[in-house]
Amino acid sequence: MVDRLDRVFNFAQLLVSAPSGFLIEPPIVTESMNAMLIDIDGQTAAISDKIYNIIRNARIVSAPRTWRQYLEREWGSVMPPPDILTPQDKEERQTYQEYILEMICNIWMSVSVCGRLSLIVPGVYYWVISVMVTQ
Repeated sequence: MVDRLDRVFNFAQLLVSAPSGFLIEPPIVTESMNAMLIDIDGQTAAISDKIYNIIRNARIVSAPRTWRQYLEREWGSVMPPPDILTPQDKEERQTYQEYILEMICNIWMSVSVCGRLSLIVPGVYYWVISVMVTQ
């Protein structure tokens, strides 16, 4: 399976060789079709058959990306939950911890048993750790 994915998603052929020996990774561009933009006051509108947006500019790289790198995601900073959503006393904290541990176990069971990839939002871990440690 891994060998097949390496052959199908061979990003080396997308790179441009630079005279220095480095490689240039082209920009990442998205395309939107039949886009519409309406101003907040509802008096102005614009439509377009296609819109191209550069998500990331071209970069100099030493090696091509692999499909494995696209399985990871950059989430950015995670905001803590509002105080009203966190346990207020020892009994609530105990119940919270039990349910969170059960949820994490269920997620890992579904990944290992079903063989599917699940995206686990780091914010969940942040909330779990912050509540367990601070109280």
